[in-house]
Amino acid sequence: MANKFVKEGRYLLLYIPAYGGVIPYRVVEWRNKDAEFINYGPFPYTASGYPEGVIPAYHVTSEVTFKDITGRYPPEKSSDMFYFTEADRLVHTYIDIRPKVFRVFRNIPMNYKQYSLLGYATADPGASGSSGQSTDFGYSTGKVIEHLFIPNMHVGWILANRTNMDLKTYVRISYVEYKVEIPKDANLIFKMILGEAPAYWYTMPVYTRVAQIDELITKIYGLTDVIPLYKVYERERAMREIPTIVSGARI
Repeated sequence: MANKFVKEGRYLLLYIPAYGGVIPYRVVEWRNKDAEFINYGPFPYTASGYPEGVIPAYHVTSEVTFKDITGRYPPEKSSDMFYFTEADRLVHTYIDIRPKVFRVFRNIPMNYKQYSLLGYATADPGASGSSGQSTDFGYSTGKVIEHLFIPNMHVGWILANRTNMDLKTYVRISYVEYKVEIPKDANLIFKMILGEAPAYWYTMPVYTRVAQIDELITKIYGLTDVIPLYKVYERERAMREIPTIVSGARI
């Protein structure tokens, strides 16, 4: 299936389960039109005694970010090419880590385990360099991972190799850098939540509130909160609350 990006002038809803609501965006423009691919190369991890990107058999990597491979980032940003501070930007990615046999763990934000079953943490890959015996629950595998990078947040990535072979990795990324704005039309936002108006829906797998997202909502975007998932019969409530939530939007 082809990767799905949001066209200019269209809308995107970022749903964050821990907050019980959405942040709405209108995509103003693509900043990398017709240049959406990164042949990133080896996964940015080096095991002792191995070349970069080779994951030994029965091995768990440390938590890493996708470091800059262009050589053009300033030193303070070179450790994470998907970290940015511009409030009016989002980076929509599809990350293809090959071969597709790895167990992939994503910490949002970095160092913070989000996945659970009935409230109990499941995504625990074990210590870096370990045999990975604790990687049997709560991971992604065998697929291209969609991730929407938001301002002021590092995302951590861990791979577990549970095969009996040393595996050489290769990463290819499709991405679009969106310039965005927060729409203020309460009726339109209400319809998008109900599915009555077109909008791309992205669920960020964050199930516990974190300071970075608290700050994104209130300090960076100027919203009072996320917008609740209104029911179809809650139109009057929505028309009353949404204008208040988005009135101070800064982008």
